[in-house]
Amino acid sequence: MSGFVARVAPIVLSLAALTAPPAWAQATSGEITGTVLDRTGAAITGVDVVVTDEETGSERRVLSDTEGFYRVSSLPPGSYRV
Repeated sequence: MSGFVARVAPIVLSLAALTAPPAWAQATSGEITGTVLDRTGAAITGVDVVVTDEETGSERRVLSDTEGFYRVSSLPPGSYRV
């Protein structure tokens, strides 16, 4: 029986590898999003939002849109100050 297992095991493992779901790569960047609002909860347009990498000091700037929304994308891993 052990000879049978030795012959069948590689076939079973090969079939399992063919039916496995694809593996997705780990993301190497991220994004910070938010909305700029005043005290009443109204959106503020055209606010200069500065995102600073705390390790390197490099800055990325964006303006909030007509709904106060901003997005800074393609950020490498790290700690940021907004």
